[in-house]
Amino acid sequence: MGFVRNDIIPKNVFGEPILTPSGYLPKMEKRGRHAHHIDMDRSNNALGNIILLSSETHHELHKDLHQCLRQCIKKGIISFNRNTLTYEIQERP
Repeated sequence: MGFVRNDIIPKNVFGEPILTPSGYLPKMEKRGRHAHHIDMDRSNNALGNIILLSSETHHELHKDLHQCLRQCIKKGIISFNRNTLTYEIQERP
């Protein structure tokens, strides 16, 4: 990735860098903040993909996601394949 100018790295409310070249989010968990990856891909540290949340809010958000997945299963959008032991998205015509 190369070097990143320190003055353009976004800072949190404590003045600490949110993103570094390695994608590390320093000290967020120690300060009671959790980095939530909106697309659920922990390797995608794009600024538009991360929000910082309290532990409680982060937990509630994952409960909400779980509820959405349950609804997708009920509606037949996602199914469970017993042969491969995986969830699959059902293609719609």
